[in-house]
Amino acid sequence: MDNPDNVNTRRHVENTLQKIKREKMENLTPIQYFLRLLKDHDYYRYTRKQLETNSLDDVFFAHPTATDLLRLFGYVLVMDTTYETNQFDLPLIEIVGVAPTGQNFHVTFAFIKNKKKTLLYGHWRKLI
Repeated sequence: MDNPDNVNTRRHVENTLQKIKREKMENLTPIQYFLRLLKDHDYYRYTRKQLETNSLDDVFFAHPTATDLLRLFGYVLVMDTTYETNQFDLPLIEIVGVAPTGQNFHVTFAFIKNKKKTLLYGHWRKLI
């Protein structure tokens, strides 16, 4: 529905949203802001950086409720990976659990640069 009294354009709305987003991020990079949100919301998290470049290689995170569900229903787990679908070209790994009722629940997520299973497996085991 068009409102003839509304003088805002789509561009104006987009610019306003971007301004609000920048103010919320408080001059942090998107990755820094993401890591701060994980910390603020008490997520289990692990990061690995390259010492030479200080660039982030891996981010592993899980919601506290998801870790509780994993401890209760950690019998059936499914892992899925999407490759290079984000702006950082880091695969997203998602682990999903299945409750006895047949409902799925997200267990954990990870963005990884190095696809070695030992990194993911070691930190996933800490959740149990």
